[in-house]
Amino acid sequence: MGLLRKVGTTTLSAGIAYVITSLVDKPNIAGFTLSVLIGGITLIVQFLNDFENRLQNVEVHQRDHAQHVEELVESRFHKLTEATELFRLVETSTMQPDEVTTLVRHSTLIGPTTPPLVQSLASAQIRRTSNLLRELSEKADAIYEGEDREWLLCLTEDSAVGIDAVSLMTVDSGSKGVLEGGGLWASDLGQRYLDAQRQAVKRGVPVRRILVLDQPTGEDDEELRMLSDLHRASGIEARVLEPRSVPGTLRNALLDFIVFDGSLSYETTRASSVDSSAKAIIATTRLVMRPDRVRERIRWFEDMWDSARELP
Repeated sequence: MGLLRKVGTTTLSAGIAYVITSLVDKPNIAGFTLSVLIGGITLIVQFLNDFENRLQNVEVHQRDHAQHVEELVESRFHKLTEATELFRLVETSTMQPDEVTTLVRHSTLIGPTTPPLVQSLASAQIRRTSNLLRELSEKADAIYEGEDREWLLCLTEDSAVGIDAVSLMTVDSGSKGVLEGGGLWASDLGQRYLDAQRQAVKRGVPVRRILVLDQPTGEDDEELRMLSDLHRASGIEARVLEPRSVPGTLRNALLDFIVFDGSLSYETTRASSVDSSAKAIIATTRLVMRPDRVRERIRWFEDMWDSARELP
């Protein structure tokens, strides 16, 4: 269409010029020559105009392309700078760099072909780990809804200074006691926890436990003897604290907690239940890292330890 338009415009211009020259009594050859000249000039002007328009379009396209390339390079450079900074932080962190980079590398293996549900699970685990690391770095309380096992076992396996635990019988007991009927020490978690403590003792880490009773008991209590044998076999130093021997300031504020290496308190809270014979349900698990609160837990433990008696 563009070519036909140019030809039509040129022909029309030449025709008009020829008619005008004919009207002023010019010789036919001169009029024909003039009309051809005017038509040629018209055609050249059209081509020059089209060339200028195309050149402007090319310049605009080149400018947009250059701006896009500049933005792309700037974005990639920013990401490269950010990645370099993150890598520097990883290298200077107390965390093992290989473990962090392995986590990132494994996360990249979750590709588009991975089922959406698996992608959601992976994202949730990354968010959970990220939140935990943030809380640990800020020395804020980390809370897990329900009964945790990963924190408990990991802390026990990695402890290097000492483990001091206060175990409430109301939390550790099942429907038939602590050694059966859903009790802690009869469960899979309890067995693995006990084995982790046994390994800690072998590493030279002292483990002390206070078993806080919910009611007075005699020296011939069979369950206590079994608990005593269980702890002694694992190298754990354990004592019993009866209700009447609990220090007065702690009677209304007893917690089931474990102080690891004097720097962190692992605490569990039992959910309320209308059935006193039912197995204790852990409502929340909390990691307490504030130094003042950890020191308070250490003081509580020492007060209760001095008031407790050795297992029979």
